[in-house]
Amino acid sequence: MKFEFHRRLSYSELRRSLPRRFHLQITKTEFHHDNIALIVFHQNKVILSNLVQRALASTDEVTEPHRIAAGYSFTIEAAQALIVRRFRILAERDSYWTDTRFKSLTAAIPNIWTLSPEDRHRRFVEEIQPTLDNLAAAICEASAREDDVLAESRREELLAFYHDTVGRGYWHPALTEAAADYTEDAVASVKLYRLALRQAHELGDDTQTILIWMAERLFESGKRDEAETCLRDGRAEAAAKNDDGSVRHADDIAREFSA
Repeated sequence: MKFEFHRRLSYSELRRSLPRRFHLQITKTEFHHDNIALIVFHQNKVILSNLVQRALASTDEVTEPHRIAAGYSFTIEAAQALIVRRFRILAERDSYWTDTRFKSLTAAIPNIWTLSPEDRHRRFVEEIQPTLDNLAAAICEASAREDDVLAESRREELLAFYHDTVGRGYWHPALTEAAADYTEDAVASVKLYRLALRQAHELGDDTQTILIWMAERLFESGKRDEAETCLRDGRAEAAAKNDDGSVRHADDIAREFSA
């Protein structure tokens, strides 16, 4: 089921029906009446306006004074459709996507769970990497212009692209590494780097860039011993593979975080 529509809830019923990850976004003092409408969208992906319209059309006229719609992220059109019906939106991520933009970026994502390593690499190079490169370039361009708002919106686009790709059954260590690179929270970033490392080992891919970047985030998280191990191993692999850029990066990190 892609959504659930709950009607005429009390506040306690709202808390029971609303996924726990959204609980911090509501407080009892906001609700003056125990008469709440709630739509929960269960997809761990960007929600398009057509799904919102289906949800709104699935029930009688909404008359509750308090109206909540909760989901991972909403396109601009999806959010507008809810706002005009006086729904408050609870989202895990802000979205700057339009329906058209989201569809164009995700149209080529393979909906396949099992691929050979060769097919996985081929699909990454042909279908995923061009979009990933464009999104990363847009982030860098916005940062170079010191446009923090635009840079953040482009970063959210890249992370939404990652989550949607994974949701369709495709993974690749370079995709996961890119998501880790652009995840601001150090702890969350390290989790993604760990996943990218496991994926790289499964495919027999190089791991030096994953290890070196993960070392930097581990230093930021205060995990110095593990960070030093990752940095040492990553630098050694980079040197063995004549990856001079990664060797210099490892040395820069070592100097920055030297005791």
